[in-house]
Amino acid sequence: MRYATAVGHLRMVAEACAEAATLPPLGDLPQPYVLGAYAFGDILDVPDESEGTDVAFVVDASVDELPWGVEPPALRWFVERARIDRHPIRWFARPRDLPVGDHRIVRPVRLWDAEHGIDEQAFEALRGRRPEDVRTPAPPDAEVQAALERHLDLTRKALDEVIDRFWDRDWRRENSGGGRYPEHTLWELAWGVRDLERALHGN
Repeated sequence: MRYATAVGHLRMVAEACAEAATLPPLGDLPQPYVLGAYAFGDILDVPDESEGTDVAFVVDASVDELPWGVEPPALRWFVERARIDRHPIRWFARPRDLPVGDHRIVRPVRLWDAEHGIDEQAFEALRGRRPEDVRTPAPPDAEVQAALERHLDLTRKALDEVIDRFWDRDWRRENSGGGRYPEHTLWELAWGVRDLERALHGN
């Protein structure tokens, strides 16, 4: 996929976020649920060809509600409704009360947020192959470390709860549907714990 096509996909993401922010609330969820969208990863190295793009969605949920690696149902609904999942776009969910940047999301570029709308300056820089001009500053190392430790503790607790309830019929019913199965949640939490442990301890 050519670089210009990848940037076009990022524009589509930003426009989908802007549109979703105008829609009525989904059930009891806050509106808007998606608070921001940021590009990160290899696309910011301006390759001539790219296998895909990476996007971090900041959602209106606290870190206590969002274990690392787990895809919130409301974000999955948004991605499917906006047809983002039909393109080579990978996404992560970030809680509102942690920095967007972490061990994987390094100095991302803001595409859209609920306060400012679509960041036209960012897209101008991306189209001009100058993402370095608009990348967000890296948070202090101590802040990143504290956020990783907090997220790891929460994700471990969530994994323990899933292991304890994995064969419980009610829990399995609640975590099935829409093409998802309890095994998806288990795998996401196990991956999340391993990923955070490696980021903190390098093992």
